[in-house]
Amino acid sequence: MSLEQFAAFQRAQGAEIVRIGDAYWRRLRPFFYRPLLPFREYPPDSTRTPFGAKLGGVQYAVPRGVEANSCLNVLLFDNPEAYSLESLDRRRRWEVRQAAKHFTVCPVESSDELIRKAYSTYCAFYLRTHYGYRSERRHLDGFSRWAESLFQFPEVSVFGAYRGCNLCAVGIWALVEDALIYLTMFCDEEALRLNVTALMLHTLREVGAGCPQVKQIFVGMYHHLGRKSIDDFYLLRGCRLIQKPARFCLNPAASLFLRLCMPRQYAKLLGKIGERGTERPPIGEAPAR
Repeated sequence: MSLEQFAAFQRAQGAEIVRIGDAYWRRLRPFFYRPLLPFREYPPDSTRTPFGAKLGGVQYAVPRGVEANSCLNVLLFDNPEAYSLESLDRRRRWEVRQAAKHFTVCPVESSDELIRKAYSTYCAFYLRTHYGYRSERRHLDGFSRWAESLFQFPEVSVFGAYRGCNLCAVGIWALVEDALIYLTMFCDEEALRLNVTALMLHTLREVGAGCPQVKQIFVGMYHHLGRKSIDDFYLLRGCRLIQKPARFCLNPAASLFLRLCMPRQYAKLLGKIGERGTERPPIGEAPAR
């Protein structure tokens, strides 16, 4: 997908995307924006920001050597071509092989199949995690609209882990320019216990290893002291926590409020990693472009 196509896809998913020149910005909170691809670097002198950011702020990664006042902490597999199952440690290889005994991973063919076979799986996922983003998907009509929107974009890959005729897990990813992006993954309780998450990530990484166009795999932002197990799941499998120098431009009144009333959230926006964050594997340096 081109960046323009990916922006259209994200709008179809309900995200608020603003285009300024050649840059696409995603609204994360009222009046606060980051680039649609947060791991991309943007020179400050060529960057125009959304008008709404004047009341809040923006944050974007900048090239090395450019003045920065914060960091964006991203989780990347930055050498996807080198991946194979044997590159994992013994425990992680065992998880993938055990899961492969129970599940077959292949593309989900249509939105109808996704709705019929994955709605109950999504409901089980929602009950387990209380995942708040787009909570209307827990209702059948909302889930159906979402499923239909996915298949409006043939560049988006929807893969399922099947156990017999049952669709027990779904993974969704897209190749945007040279980055393979892991968009969504959900599964039921039994599949989670049987290590389906390891098998789905293995499938994604095999796709990346087999496609010369893929230069990196983006799995999300580092969550600091929240959702620790999700960060560790990737870091224990070779993902790198990369701190990218960033420019953080914030409205003075908003900055004062955050520093005085929400210092923890303000430190997180600056990209500071607390004491528990230092328990993670060493932080990587951003690879040269």
